[in-house]
Amino acid sequence: MKPVYKLLFVFIIPVVLILYANSSGSPGGKSGSPGDGNTTCTQCHTGTASPQSGWITSNIPSEGYTPGQTYQITATGTHSGVVKFGFELTAETSSGVKTGTFVITDATRTKLINNSKAVTHTTAGNVPSGNTSTWTMNWTAPATDVGQVRFYAAFNAANGNGGTGGDVVYTSTLFVNAAAPEALLSVVPNSANQGSNPTLTITGQNTSWTGTNPDVRLRKTGAPSNIITASSVTVVSNTQLQANFSIPEDATPGLWDMLVDDLVLASSFTVIQVVPALLSVNPDFAEQGANENLTITGQNTSWAGTNPNVRLRNAAIPAEIIQSGTVTVNSNTQLVAAFSIPQNASPGLWDLLVDDLVLANSFSVLAVIPELISVTPNNADQGSNPVLTITGQNTQWAGTNPEVRLRKTGSPSDIITATNVVVTNDTQLQADFSIASDATSGTYDVLVDDLVLSAAFTVNQLIPSLVSVNPNTAGQGEAVELTITGLNTFWEGTSPEVSMTYSGSLPTTIEASSVTVISNTTLVALFNIPADATVGLWNVLVNNLVLEESFTITLVENIYAINSEKVSIFPNPASEFIRVSVPYNARITIRGMNGQVVYDAEVPQGVTTVSATTFGQGVYLVEIKGEQFGKLIKLVIN
Repeated sequence: MKPVYKLLFVFIIPVVLILYANSSGSPGGKSGSPGDGNTTCTQCHTGTASPQSGWITSNIPSEGYTPGQTYQITATGTHSGVVKFGFELTAETSSGVKTGTFVITDATRTKLINNSKAVTHTTAGNVPSGNTSTWTMNWTAPATDVGQVRFYAAFNAANGNGGTGGDVVYTSTLFVNAAAPEALLSVVPNSANQGSNPTLTITGQNTSWTGTNPDVRLRKTGAPSNIITASSVTVVSNTQLQANFSIPEDATPGLWDMLVDDLVLASSFTVIQVVPALLSVNPDFAEQGANENLTITGQNTSWAGTNPNVRLRNAAIPAEIIQSGTVTVNSNTQLVAAFSIPQNASPGLWDLLVDDLVLANSFSVLAVIPELISVTPNNADQGSNPVLTITGQNTQWAGTNPEVRLRKTGSPSDIITATNVVVTNDTQLQADFSIASDATSGTYDVLVDDLVLSAAFTVNQLIPSLVSVNPNTAGQGEAVELTITGLNTFWEGTSPEVSMTYSGSLPTTIEASSVTVISNTTLVALFNIPADATVGLWNVLVNNLVLEESFTITLVENIYAINSEKVSIFPNPASEFIRVSVPYNARITIRGMNGQVVYDAEVPQGVTTVSATTFGQGVYLVEIKGEQFGKLIKLVIN
């Protein structure tokens, strides 16, 4: 039996040595990482490794590690009833290459292992606090970005029985990405015009601008000496700031780099070349001869404080220029120019010019077409002498002597020419016309020089007629002067034929022995009524005009005729007075040749003196009537 005990002793001693040796730390290469061949404490201890989440923590920011930066790594294990707690932790790239540098911060509880590429516990560091044990250390990230870094750790919760049975092995991981490098990400807005003053919002990545005063500049891409420095900078946060710029008017257009301290966002900003231009003109038209104030709007212009040269140029005939009068500059981009468009300016499209800027085909000169608008009155009778007021539009009559005519519509040779024309102003004149009594009735065109107002005037047809005869009665054998009145007659300058015809069945005619024309519408005809003239109603005729049954011839008894012979007027011709001798009481009525009564009175038998001073010079008809006599005498007052 002795040899057996010796053999057991030989085997037991190495196991105990291994257990005691591991209590002071992992031998290395047991973190469970790919670089360690995925080996854990289960190589020496019974059981299967149980993965745990969150047992490895750090103060590495969520955005990732920064190359060369040192961070604190913490490994924490928890197991109920644990007596001894050990661990090994390492860091590798995604390809399993050890990376970074571990720095021991708690030498009592931790130490480096595996060629300093891992950290494990010390003998003093395997004692848990209750059911939990925590180890901390520092890790310095590699000097360059190696991509994702993966932390691996294996934990052994030992029951302290001195053997490998009953122990529990855990694993945990922590993967962290590399933080993006400090950089400029964007600038908003990313363009501005020459001469503008933009405020640019600049966003950075992993920058630390808070509490600093960054130097912000624009640098012309490809021309590093061409710099525009921000006039003021406001730091909003670690990753955002606002910079105010004044872009010079002569700044080079094109791409510019944005610089914040030593960070560069290449070709991120554009200086836009400002091209001055004319945008609009209002109004954009005017008539020949008009005076217009044109409001002109520009873009990127700098008119304030200047005296721009403003013109209109005929688009088809560039040599035809209309120069503006007064120019009022309202702002850098607006001015008002006064124009007088000549009467003979070419109609059509014109270019607008302000100094050397051109707004092509932007203005229209409208042709002014002169025309006749109206004529007042628009009608007149045959034989009348109307004064017509003629109104035109766009006419230029002032200072001229227009030819004014009436032309029978449809009969161009039938013309009535104005006897006199008075020009009131450019658009109005008055024309005197004498419309002949035999002028063709109907519509006439009004002509002023070569302007025509068609069918604008009417010549009214006049129908002549006889209106009255006075006196309208006489006795057989009596000599009587009849005043005959017409309507629309034109007797002046003519020798009318005047007669009376019996209105009955007998074709009897009495011709006037003399006819005196007083006016176009009045004449006096002397009739000697035959003693045997037919008693009754007679028609009075003047040329071809008839006043039917307008005169009566009465039967005269002998006593009537005898007494009429005793009636007389003297002197005749008279000047201041006349004396009327009558055989019996009588009524005296004196009328002018126009029919107007100038004297009417009852006189006694004998001689009566009548004053003639108020009659006026001319020819009068004196009618003397009594109960047994009557007489009509022609009286001349000198």
